Amino acid sequence: MAAPGLFLAALLLIPAGMTGSAVTAILCLTASNFFLELVLGPAWAVPMDVGGTSSGTVTAVMNMVGAVGASISPLVFGFLVERGSWVAPFFVTAAVLASGSDADRRAWSTIRRQPRARRYERMSSRCLSGRWPSRSGCSVRPAPVPGPR
Repeated sequence: MAAPGLFLAALLLIPAGMTGSAVTAILCLTASNFFLELVLGPAWAVPMDVGGTSSGTVTAVMNMVGAVGASISPLVFGFLVERGSWVAPFFVTAAVLASGSDADRRAWSTIRRQPRARRYERMSSRCLSGRWPSRSGCSVRPAPVPGPR
């Protein structure tokens, strides 16, 4: 679960932006980045668990959304700094991280309600029944039944 890492990263950004000491800011930013980097492993493993045969598509969409956010954030932060607030980008980033932490917690509590076997049962039953075309990447095929010799 990435929720604790995102939450701690958000929590440490607030003193990093509010402090007047360069050493405190560096220590808080370093610790915030440490907790943020703890999220990377689960973030790239989850699409394989949740996406099933479409895990490549899920990973691509996740990567695209991250790239869009990375493209927009310099514009937003530049706008905030032009208006005279050097602290606002820290608060905006902390709010985004905190909302991501809450979304992660809610998503996993929803996924956990359904047993893992039942989640994959739908996917494998479609593969075995032939309802998915061969181009879907469905690699589960029924074993051939041996005939009389």
